[in-house]
Amino acid sequence: MPIINIFFLLLIINIFIFPTIAFDPPPTQDICVADFSKGPKAYDNLPFPCKDPEQATAEDFFSDLLSKAGDTNNAFNASFNSLNTTQIPGRNALGMTVTRLDLGPGGSFPLHIHHRATELFIVFQGELEVGFVTSAQDNYKLYNMTIPEGGVFYVPVGLVHYQRNALKDGNTVAFSVFNRQNPGYDPVAHAAFKSAPLIDSGYLADAFQLDENIIHMLQGKTWV
Repeated sequence: MPIINIFFLLLIINIFIFPTIAFDPPPTQDICVADFSKGPKAYDNLPFPCKDPEQATAEDFFSDLLSKAGDTNNAFNASFNSLNTTQIPGRNALGMTVTRLDLGPGGSFPLHIHHRATELFIVFQGELEVGFVTSAQDNYKLYNMTIPEGGVFYVPVGLVHYQRNALKDGNTVAFSVFNRQNPGYDPVAHAAFKSAPLIDSGYLADAFQLDENIIHMLQGKTWV
């Protein structure tokens, strides 16, 4: 087979096969309430085996844990709490994650990436500034705005983004919904300055065009 034909064959396979495995698989039954007796508890983000549907109850699909405010007593004056499958077994294999965000005055979440999921923000109290930056192909354009109470905002999959409560005297409560059971969470600063083992400080100084002493200072901080 000519090389050019092999190339196009591989291209077609890539187009039609890889999109089908890049996202959570569609369910093959109406419900798949997690059966923790049959699956490894250490891998909560993976779909668990299903328990007998006859043994499922409405309580398997309910949780009020996100009605409780998170603890914002930290360096960022913010907290997030996500519901996992252990807390709500009916979530299993549905390909969704819900998170509550609490931000005190001036609170923020550092630059981060969810490399497997699109994120939808819904503001319930106060206001939330959200911004995301496109990749090099779109010249690193920043899209940001302050979302009012009741507003929604989408962040595309895999893009660097942040959230901030710019209010000086009010709290913000928002919820975010991901279209994956495990959206992933990659803080940019943590990856750069708190890897294990640490990335060579000389390289980081060159990469960020900073003095190496500043890199050492950044590597000594606590990143989340």
